[in-house]
Amino acid sequence: MQKIIEINGSNLTIEDVVAVARYGIKVKLDEKQKDKILESRKYVEDALFNKIPIYGINTGFGKFENIPISEEELELLQKNLIYSDACGVGEAFDTEVVRAMMLLRANAISKGYSGVMIETVECLLNMLNAGVHPIVRSKGSVGSSGDLCPLAHMVLPMMGEGEAEYKGEILSGKEAMKKAGVSTITLKAKEGLALINGTQAMMGNAVLAVYDTENLLKQADIIASLTIDSLGGITDAFDERIHLIRPHKGQIDSAENLRNLLKDSKRTTRQGEKRMQDAYSLRCTPQVHGASRLAFDYVKQTVETEINSVTDNPLIFPGENGACISGGNFHGQPIAIAMDTLGILVSEIANISERRIEKMVNPALSHGLPAFLVKNGGINDGFMIPQYVAAALVSENKVLAHPASVDSIPTSANQEDHVSMGTIGARKARTIVDHAQHVLSIELLCAAQAADFGNPQILGIGSKEAYRTLREKVDFMENDVIFYPLMDKSFEIIKNAIGTYSESSFRADTERYIFHLEKGKAFFKNEIVAVYRIHKDGIWTKENQFHRNLLAAQAYYDYFRYFNYTYADYFIRYSLFYAKECFEELKKAIDKNEFTQTIMQSDVEQLFSIIIEDEKYFNETAKDNDKFYIKKTLTVRKVIKCLLPYGFVRLIQKIRR
Repeated sequence: MQKIIEINGSNLTIEDVVAVARYGIKVKLDEKQKDKILESRKYVEDALFNKIPIYGINTGFGKFENIPISEEELELLQKNLIYSDACGVGEAFDTEVVRAMMLLRANAISKGYSGVMIETVECLLNMLNAGVHPIVRSKGSVGSSGDLCPLAHMVLPMMGEGEAEYKGEILSGKEAMKKAGVSTITLKAKEGLALINGTQAMMGNAVLAVYDTENLLKQADIIASLTIDSLGGITDAFDERIHLIRPHKGQIDSAENLRNLLKDSKRTTRQGEKRMQDAYSLRCTPQVHGASRLAFDYVKQTVETEINSVTDNPLIFPGENGACISGGNFHGQPIAIAMDTLGILVSEIANISERRIEKMVNPALSHGLPAFLVKNGGINDGFMIPQYVAAALVSENKVLAHPASVDSIPTSANQEDHVSMGTIGARKARTIVDHAQHVLSIELLCAAQAADFGNPQILGIGSKEAYRTLREKVDFMENDVIFYPLMDKSFEIIKNAIGTYSESSFRADTERYIFHLEKGKAFFKNEIVAVYRIHKDGIWTKENQFHRNLLAAQAYYDYFRYFNYTYADYFIRYSLFYAKECFEELKKAIDKNEFTQTIMQSDVEQLFSIIIEDEKYFNETAKDNDKFYIKKTLTVRKVIKCLLPYGFVRLIQKIRR
């Protein structure tokens, strides 16, 4: 059964937003919120009935705040607001940004302080679930009074106006809604203002940027470890004692990551063996990466808070002592400063990565590696120009990292005399993250190439996995080739998050225990809080047994990657156990001639990839003479062999037919 995310204005997470925006997870309104939404709407209607003047409900907007609006023109006021504010320019936001905007706006108004109709919230959610995506022009918001301009473009299709994408086709808003079977709405008093007076355009960009940055920070340590390993870096610089006496958490964590990633390496060196100290780009990796991690914690916390905040104006506080209060929650300054910070911290990750690239390609700095990492230099340029690309990207990042939040320009005849420029900051931050991903992908290419000029089998446990991950898609470059396809493949690896969990892992309780333990201690509460009924038809998922086991096998391997390839004796053991169970289910399916209903080709290929990856790992670690590793390697081989009598090859052929 597919996961459905319920919104109530209070519990939405970054992961939830990404799941809906990027992966198309369905969403619905929490039934418990409907009473709160109705209560705030009743306050608006009562105020109108009693002819109480309230800004933006029965008055004009901005400098027109003192102009009363007649009862007959209340709906026209809201419609005209959307029409006039839909004046954005520039290229349209990516679909995932638009979906994030829609979800975040629906979440904010569902909290029950905005005075909207329930139908209005449900219209946004129905559009998300049906895949109707408004065309939202990206430029035109100053980040105060809300993201008026981009959000107005978002609202137009709700009214049967503007443009929207549906099933890959750009249509009129009216046509897109009709084809998708989603009813349009007529904006009532307060609703137009409630929909556009918020920070959701900057937040749509911010949430995605934060999510990608969190993955990027993990990948930066992983890729740096491969570079350090390939260059024979000095591991003393990562000694725990150094970092404990300068106890910045980010620095301590990054140093620990590098120690784990470089564990068992036979290529790294110790202080004084070949040289006394490494260049800063290697030696100071924990300090630089750690500082970015520390700043990121502040950024993430700010964005997490804003996700479940109410940011429109005026705000409705219903109840016995009810009030409608004008304030400034629409002002984007918290997000503006956070996004500027994100841009700076990610720029620095890319900066030091480019320096490590230079160290690998420059024969004066690379400790014996061939110039530009190619055997026959002169006739071949090798990795000369990819370093140019990295240099160009980090230089562009330096320009983009100039803070947008320190700028302000008055609007609305000086009524809105200080603005945040938060949306500009968030757009820039996403661009910087994209550039940094490209720079790291170039470093990964270079580091793997450098590793091949020695013995990659003696790399550290984590750096070897980074090497292996790239080599699954990109071969060693003997001579010059057309470079961009290789760079694209490396970039996709970065985008797909080396060392992080996959979406499929979020299926049960285990990962929650693991992730919680990563953050701190666990405590035992001696109290029964739930009872499980044990029976063969349990409903943790409606998938058949083969797919249950496949999910479990993939999940444990994902945990292994998430923890930078540590705790192998636990994670790999369970990954292999469930993979073996998959094969047992396959045998049963083949015997019953039920394979067409039980499995798909892609599933089989996924299973094989898990087994092959694990077998490689255990083959490489068996040399440590560990009985567990040897035993498990033999188990994998036995499992694969046991398939042969069941006509596994014929099965695959039949599936393909």
